[in-house]
Amino acid sequence: MEELVKFTLLTRDVAGYLVDRYSERKAEGRASPGAAVAAAAIGDVKATADASR
Repeated sequence: MEELVKFTLLTRDVAGYLVDRYSERKAEGRASPGAAVAAAAIGDVKATADASR
């Protein structure tokens, strides 16, 4: 029971990401939820690299 509570607390904030299905996104023509996060991360890396030049 303790493990279930811990798991629930750890995954509560990311439930939308965990239950998102690729096949449903593809059928609806939506981008993956991680795409925005990845794009932001890549942008941050590029901005940091440009600033260090």
